[in-house]
Amino acid sequence: MDRRKVEILAPAGSFECLEAAMSAGADAVYVGGDQFSARAYAHNFDQDELIRAIDYVHLLGRKLYLTVNILLKESEMQPCLDWLLPLYEQGLDAVIVQDLGLCKALRENFPDLPVHASTQMSIASYAGMKLLKDYGIKRVIPARELSLDEIEKLTSSGEMEIEAFVHGAMCYAYSGKCLFSSFLGNRSGNRGRCAQPCRLSYRNEGDHDSCYWLSMQDLSMITRIPELIRAGVVSFKIEGRMKSADYVYTVTSLYRKYTDLYLKQLENDSASDPVVSQKDLNLLASYSRTLTGSGYYDRRNGPSMITKNDPSFRAGSKENKSPSRFVVPPVHVSASVLIREGVPARLSYSAGNAKITVSSRMPVQEALKAPLRYEDVTDRLSRTDRDPFCISWSHAEIEEKSFLPVGELNQMRRFALKSLKDELLLAYKRKASLNACERAREAVEGDMCSKEDREVHVLVSNHDQFEAVIHNTHITEISVESSWLHDPNQLDSLIRMAHRSDRPKKLTVALPHMVRFDGQTDFVPEVFDKEWIEYLNRTDGVLIRSIDEAAYMKENGLTVPMKADFLLYAFNSASVRFLAENGIDGCCYPLELHHKDIRDTEYEIMRDVSLSSFEREVLVYGFVPRMISAQCIKKNSSGCAHSSGFSTMTDRKGEKFRVQNRCDSCYNILYNSVPVSLHTRLAALKELNGTGYRFDFTTESPDLIREVLGLFTGECETCSYRYTKGHWDKGIL
Repeated sequence: MDRRKVEILAPAGSFECLEAAMSAGADAVYVGGDQFSARAYAHNFDQDELIRAIDYVHLLGRKLYLTVNILLKESEMQPCLDWLLPLYEQGLDAVIVQDLGLCKALRENFPDLPVHASTQMSIASYAGMKLLKDYGIKRVIPARELSLDEIEKLTSSGEMEIEAFVHGAMCYAYSGKCLFSSFLGNRSGNRGRCAQPCRLSYRNEGDHDSCYWLSMQDLSMITRIPELIRAGVVSFKIEGRMKSADYVYTVTSLYRKYTDLYLKQLENDSASDPVVSQKDLNLLASYSRTLTGSGYYDRRNGPSMITKNDPSFRAGSKENKSPSRFVVPPVHVSASVLIREGVPARLSYSAGNAKITVSSRMPVQEALKAPLRYEDVTDRLSRTDRDPFCISWSHAEIEEKSFLPVGELNQMRRFALKSLKDELLLAYKRKASLNACERAREAVEGDMCSKEDREVHVLVSNHDQFEAVIHNTHITEISVESSWLHDPNQLDSLIRMAHRSDRPKKLTVALPHMVRFDGQTDFVPEVFDKEWIEYLNRTDGVLIRSIDEAAYMKENGLTVPMKADFLLYAFNSASVRFLAENGIDGCCYPLELHHKDIRDTEYEIMRDVSLSSFEREVLVYGFVPRMISAQCIKKNSSGCAHSSGFSTMTDRKGEKFRVQNRCDSCYNILYNSVPVSLHTRLAALKELNGTGYRFDFTTESPDLIREVLGLFTGECETCSYRYTKGHWDKGIL
């Protein structure tokens, strides 16, 4: 990467914000459409506005990236491709994507459209980044939890561009691994409708008063620009598609200013870094929350990163500090006109390598009353409507006593400027092949495939739970959490017990939800050591919970089947095919799908003979992880415990939920207050005859485990616990 070229990437939630970003010197903007965008409550752009915006930034020599960073239901995949087609043809510079299936579909339908992996994918290692490269992905926006050292390890390969957030609000959870808003109020962050429950107050175990334990400080890296550039970051991303044009202008202009200062010093071989003035720091601070910091760039977690007592914005954050009218650097156009009596008038515009000459439809006449005046003609022919042109006159010859109707002059100007604009934009335009989007509609040849045998998969978190399920004859597979595996001999013992039980069972291992292989080695569990992987190859498979894990295990000799957990989202059949192409042999359907969405995906999978052995399952019982976070409630409140365990938090309504600190990989799991349980939906579950049942047990006692399993087998008729059906009946918007 050429470290003398760094992109300033600004948010644009409206056309006014886009103009503010251009005026402030942004190299590119990222915008959302009125469909398929992860900021559903921003103004966003309809398709006509997007086409206008693409042309607008291209005339200025800038770029526009479109956020399509939501998870797509089966029924939405083809409409999304259809919606993207005219934007692709118009020259859209890149698409920012979360959905694995959409990555696959874009590669197949628009192979020359750059794709950027959204931070919603939570890519946290070189292994995961390399896997995505095969899908035409040009740039990764990694998890915001990565340190500067980890980012430098990603950039050092030179294989892919790295874009990093430098300013704005921070999520408490790993982006894309949060179901808090979804399960609390049916507003999914994976669909751009997060209600931000992390900004509310909660009471931690042992506390008398509530605090904002889940509210992160805003990020501000204005003083750290040189370090980011030295780390190899190619694009500085400013958060804020919900923010005002004033915010966009102010923040963008300051990052532009100090980035350019440092790059200029690099050119002059200066060893010193630019110093940010206190005035500029105060100006930035006025648009932020009460506290700002460097986020995760310097530390893995800690109480100093949490607002705790005050998550509100500063009092001056809404004051207008930017120009009342944004002045966008214009496209300079040289003009000439020749008006002589008896012949058609000739008008020429030129910019860059483009030159357009047009003639009037009628010859110039002799003026009977009001001849054309130089000032009137040049003024009228200098009007540019909404295009960012600035016209200067190189030559204007207007014969005395000549006349042309005003409408004819206007027509010449409009046609010439449109032709010039088209010529300037021609290099950006693409033409899709006739069958580009038709391929996605073609049915996959093959016999319908289904499985009559119902697989029953149980995940356990401790030895007592393992003992409670080992002799159950309905269970076909037991997964054990890797966090309670202490040595390979213990694993061998569990394998023998599972294979020799009353009904032999598969024994698989569930890997951590997040592992950062390029970070501190203390937080990479031993289960990923090559010696341990040899022992894992004696099991019947592993449960994979991130793209990074899938790629790492594949590279380091794992030979047993891998199954994707529900937070590695197989939201549609294209996502299933993505997983299958990358050596994954099964999945648990995401927890935000309506049962009809699952049925739609099942239908597509069962038409594809290549997926006949791909296992699918539905979570029918379990405490759902509300969020996976690099932060630690235990550490932030009372200090690091140095051992995994559970604590309890209470919300404003008195609802309690468990928090697990996973010290083996240094992250927290915040669980829902009640489990999902689908024991009242057995008839609908049986309609999905290709899928298995999945039970997740976290802190349940052996007696409760037997009750839960009995509700699904008919051996128990009374349910003693509170539960929710999750999204099974209602789905998400």
